[in-house]
Amino acid sequence: MSTSQFEDPLFRQPGTAGTDFEDMLAAIMPGFPQFRAERREQEGAFKWKAELAVNDSVTLLRARYNAPWVYTPQTDHEMLGLRFCTTGASETSIRGEEIIHVPGTAIVTSSAEVGRTTVRTDTRMNLATSATFIFNAALVNTCLYDMFELTTLGQLGIRPLIDLSTPIGRTLITVCRSMAQGLAAERVLQHSPKAMTLMAEAVVRLVLEHGQHRFSGDLRKRLIHVVPRHVKKAIDFMHENMHRPIRLADIASAAGVSARTLQIGFKQFRETTPLIYLQQIRLQAVHRELSSAENTLSIRDVALKWGFSHMGRFSAQYKAAFGASPSTTVNRG
Repeated sequence: MSTSQFEDPLFRQPGTAGTDFEDMLAAIMPGFPQFRAERREQEGAFKWKAELAVNDSVTLLRARYNAPWVYTPQTDHEMLGLRFCTTGASETSIRGEEIIHVPGTAIVTSSAEVGRTTVRTDTRMNLATSATFIFNAALVNTCLYDMFELTTLGQLGIRPLIDLSTPIGRTLITVCRSMAQGLAAERVLQHSPKAMTLMAEAVVRLVLEHGQHRFSGDLRKRLIHVVPRHVKKAIDFMHENMHRPIRLADIASAAGVSARTLQIGFKQFRETTPLIYLQQIRLQAVHRELSSAENTLSIRDVALKWGFSHMGRFSAQYKAAFGASPSTTVNRG
């Protein structure tokens, strides 16, 4: 490995080392969603080096392995993963498609969409070197909703590979190097959680805005097509009154148009209906409250607070939106 790679904050020599596969798993599991793992080759020592930096917003794992291994996430919680490598490769099953990740690219994944991943070593150096970021689900959900009014990464259908020679790729790796420097090397960002959150959010927004997915270009379209005043008034009204039992007629009246005109406006400029939009922002409010460590209300009370009176229907809608039940969100919070 070249000297420049050792100087790179993303791939600096990790501080912990060992020769046992189970010890490696014990070292990295605290910072990652639950997963199942196994060695590809059962004989011989499994030499590894790893260093884990954990923050409320993002986790960084810098690691090296001298033998291939396999892991499969065992979670439906949608965390955003971003992995870089300089030696070796990986094969990952994403939405039923096999994606090969090699040096010169970054791979973007949702932990809820990823299947089996095989980490392979370089045949010449017998080494796999990688840096993996895992971004907090609450942060990702906030960015998703703010940018696209979506509630899950699965709705985005993001294309996994990013070419690091492109403008977005070069910008992404530069920001991630700065984040790695502050997290794992000088640890400046460990003592400034607000700055860490802002930097993590910048990376997530960079990936979501410039990555290839079903909504690519949607933000630019919104800048070109100004949302009509009656749609904006309806949105403002719903945000201000989503805790109340409001109906379509109430929303249309507040916007100063007929229900049909409002439906057409939402279909054209929000690609949904007013009532589905209302349901989405209510679910977001519930999710934020249940995820908060400061929440003292029961799931039922939070649901009622934000306009959900039928608990069975609410639970089904919540799980469809966030990939987990309300009780799972509370336990994780």
